[in-house]
Amino acid sequence: NPHPRPFPLTSSPLPACVACCRPDLSCTSVLKWKVTMRPILLKGHERSITLVKYNHDGDLLFTASKDHVPSMWRSENGERIGTFNGHKGTIWDLDVCRFSKRVVTASADA
Repeated sequence: NPHPRPFPLTSSPLPACVACCRPDLSCTSVLKWKVTMRPILLKGHERSITLVKYNHDGDLLFTASKDHVPSMWRSENGERIGTFNGHKGTIWDLDVCRFSKRVVTASADA
């Protein structure tokens, strides 16, 4: 298949946003306001992305990856706001609280 399906895929709480990641480590947030779609490329992970998740308001994206570093991005423009350090293994899952003050991660730390 010359065009593998991008993964992972997540939807924003705002019905007009979708985010997906490709095997080349790039991640795109697509804003679908009206008929216009505007992709936003998220770059910064050194290994494959395992999960993409929006916060409750839809203004932030959180990514987990095999590079051990979960990241937080502005969904509007793809700006990387920050990273969370401390894991030594692949991060497989994460969740963010309703008010985006806390993030819980699940990893393959030994």
